[in-house]
This record gives sequence, C-alpha cells and structure tokens, in this order.
Amino acid sequence: IPILLFNNKIYDVVLEEPESHLHPKAQILFIKWLVRYFNYLLKQHKQIPKFVITTHSSYMVSQLDNIISASSIGKSTLIEEIFDPDELIETDKINLYYLEKDNEGYVSHKSEKLRRGFKKEVYGDVMDDLYNEYDNILNIYNEME
Repeated sequence: IPILLFNNKIYDVVLEEPESHLHPKAQILFIKWLVRYFNYLLKQHKQIPKFVITTHSSYMVSQLDNIISASSIGKSTLIEEIFDPDELIETDKINLYYLEKDNEGYVSHKSEKLRRGFKKEVYGDVMDDLYNEYDNILNIYNEME
C-alpha cells in the first residue's frame, strides 16, 4: 500500500515491493503509471517529488531502464512509437540503488547512470519483450550517430 504524504507542495511517495501479486506485464504498466504520476506532480507543483520504491522485480527495474534510455534520446517520432511522451522522464531526476552483501552485512550502492540507461540482466518472455524494446531504442541511437 503506498504511503502518500502531502505537505503543502511537497510530495513523497514510499512504495514497498509494489510488484507483489502483480503479473509481470502489470508491473511494467505500473512503472509507466508511476512515471506519468511523477511527471504530473512535477508539472503541477514545480517541485521534484520524492519517490522511494523497494523492489525485487527485474521486470520493473528493466522497464525503468528502458524509460531512462528512451528519455535520454529526447523527443523523437521513433521514440513516440514505443513510449507516450508522458512516460518519459528527465534522467537527472532519477537514481537507482541496489544492495550488495559484503563481510559486514548489506551495503547500498548507487548505480552509475549511463547515456543509455543502467546495465541490466535479461531473462524470461516479458524480459525478452523489454529487451526488444531496448534494442529498438539502441537502433534509434545508432541511426542518430
């Protein structure tokens, strides 16, 4: 259950494992909806909302990675064939963190943002769809260079 904290013009959204009980395709749609919601709040209040989302879902992370990759291209009719413009996000407004176990316990790491998104692992049918989407984005990059 999301906890939405509204305090004047400050919006914080905290979601813990929103993928629970969602089909992988629904997880992908959920990420697109979250980006739309983020953009809506940003436009309405001219302040960057804070979203904290914990997940174990590679589907959700890969979809977000595709959105970041497509967003870094900018406006393009080819990108708009893949994503609605409201599903794109300014890449400087997002960070991805992951936990890694070391000798002392778990340590949080900030993923490096690359021009073409974050490095990801791909597997499964839905992951193949996401991979193909990402491949289309890379083809657009190649055509631009």
